[in-house]
Amino acid sequence: DISLYPHNIFLESLIVFGIPITIIYFLLSFYGLFLYFKRINKLDLFILFYFFNLIIIFKSGSLFNDWFFTVSSIYLVSIALIKFANVFKQLTFRNNHQA
Repeated sequence: DISLYPHNIFLESLIVFGIPITIIYFLLSFYGLFLYFKRINKLDLFILFYFFNLIIIFKSGSLFNDWFFTVSSIYLVSIALIKFANVFKQLTFRNNHQA
């Protein structure tokens, strides 16, 4: 039924996950997108499809019904988390060997 979702992914994620998780999720998604673009160094189909789906589900989508946006956001979040894990590992390694 069309009336069961808010027609806006930010509103839906705020309702489902709350403010802190929504902010963390979208910040990690966009940071992962930045890292992906920095690694690829060009505009490819993945980035175009991601932004196309983002624009569409801003107005008329549900967060859990658009499989491409959900899967690609999880992929981008994983890129950001791997980057943070590598930085943390380097800092921990550096601190252990300075002592």
